[in-house]
Amino acid sequence: MKSWKMSLMAAAVLALTGCAVDHGPYAGHDVKWFEAHQKSMSAQIDWCRAYYLKNGKAATKRIHACKEAATAYHDLQVKANRRFLFGSSKDKGTAISSGNVPIPPMQLPTMKP
Repeated sequence: MKSWKMSLMAAAVLALTGCAVDHGPYAGHDVKWFEAHQKSMSAQIDWCRAYYLKNGKAATKRIHACKEAATAYHDLQVKANRRFLFGSSKDKGTAISSGNVPIPPMQLPTMKP
């Protein structure tokens, strides 16, 4: 009696292994990995776009690799913008300055009636 239950469970497991959804060429990686492997991140994002066009937004939102690649892309863009605005990433957000004197914030002109 136990042998037929085991064989039935084995058949069910084998049948369900083919039901997994393909999650792209680089599924299973986290944000830090995608940040370190930008070509792979681009390939994953391209795959996610194609999957989105084929299956819609609801199906794409469930794919973890798409979220991780998109988050890595966003984080890299934010870091690049910070470096552009604030200089080196070692500065940790110091304001752009002229020499050692910080530039004061812009003040809007007041309109007199």
